Amino acid sequence: MVKGVWFVAFLMLQQSSSPQPPLHNCRIVVVDSEGAEIGRAHILIHRDPVTTSALPDRILDADVHGVLSLSVPDGFYDVCAMSSAFAPACRKVAIRNRYTDVKFRLAVSPEVLDQIGDRFE
Repeated sequence: MVKGVWFVAFLMLQQSSSPQPPLHNCRIVVVDSEGAEIGRAHILIHRDPVTTSALPDRILDADVHGVLSLSVPDGFYDVCAMSSAFAPACRKVAIRNRYTDVKFRLAVSPEVLDQIGDRFE
């Protein structure tokens, strides 16, 4: 029993001593072409494995104001924002600063415009 406790303590010490990469705050804002918030937009975050160590892809939802705040290690990310009735938008984002703001301006999907014409509200 005592050996088991010491082994667990050793593992915990070993894990805590390994350096963790510094995290940076990233704020992603999603709006429409008029600048209105797109609440609950879906945001796909993919860390570029060629330039930085692999991190699992994440799909997160913005809040009701179209804002997603998260902390990530520095590196290069492919970020896509999407919401129903809007065409998705993607871009490569370099996270190097302590605070990074990214704004996506989504346009109404051409398929939606074909169906409703100029009556989009």
